[in-house]
Amino acid sequence: MLRFYYTSESDVPSDHKSLYSQKEIQLQGNKKITAWVLNVEGAVAIERFHEFRDNNISLNSELTALKAKVGDLDLDKAKVLMQKASDLEDEKLMKKDQIDEIVTKRTKTMVEAHTKALETEKATNAALTKQLTDLLINKEVVQEATKHKLLSTAVLDIQGRARQVFTVKDGKVVALEADGRTPKYNKGGTAELDITEWVKELTAEAPHLFEGSSGSGAPGSGSGGTPKVQNPWKKDTFNITEQMKMQRANPSLAARLKAEAGAKQ
Repeated sequence: MLRFYYTSESDVPSDHKSLYSQKEIQLQGNKKITAWVLNVEGAVAIERFHEFRDNNISLNSELTALKAKVGDLDLDKAKVLMQKASDLEDEKLMKKDQIDEIVTKRTKTMVEAHTKALETEKATNAALTKQLTDLLINKEVVQEATKHKLLSTAVLDIQGRARQVFTVKDGKVVALEADGRTPKYNKGGTAELDITEWVKELTAEAPHLFEGSSGSGAPGSGSGGTPKVQNPWKKDTFNITEQMKMQRANPSLAARLKAEAGAKQ
């Protein structure tokens, strides 16, 4: 009788050797070996066959036990029965005048979902409100400071200072004290502080932020000299990267410097 495989070539009968070739096969428990295997399509080692048979027997036993438990249970019918059971429970509660319990039971999930959605919406609205507030303050303070020849390098500085003082209330930019509630007044105490007055005060308090200042930290300042912002459109200081930055940060200043350099708009 021909064997399916031999572990050694020397064990293969010489008159049947042409029927065998060396290859890897899988035995019971996923064990793999290299052996001389009979060239028959679809054949497996007897150990592997026994494993398949044992597994099938085990699966059939489990299936038989499961059928004994559930019988001919229809899952769709089971869902209908579960809903009916829930309805009967509600009916029992109603008969006991326990309407509140029914309402609580049926609305709990709805209330939880609504609360979560409301919290998400509030957080989103708060984030959007802050973004719009910052944009409005940034825009107004740069527009006003440009009238006083704000340096392009000082745009982010002055915007940050402004956001510490101003906020938006009823669509208008207003100044508040550190408590975030009390209106902030100008130095004379005669009126509530606005952007125009604040920028005017800042030209004296932080002159290095503005062109023509000789204050400490002003770019290009020197003894007796008048500092000027570097013009990235002029031939000797031409810089495309600085041009793009200035156009984004301070369009008004960018337009003025373009004109000074004779650049095309």
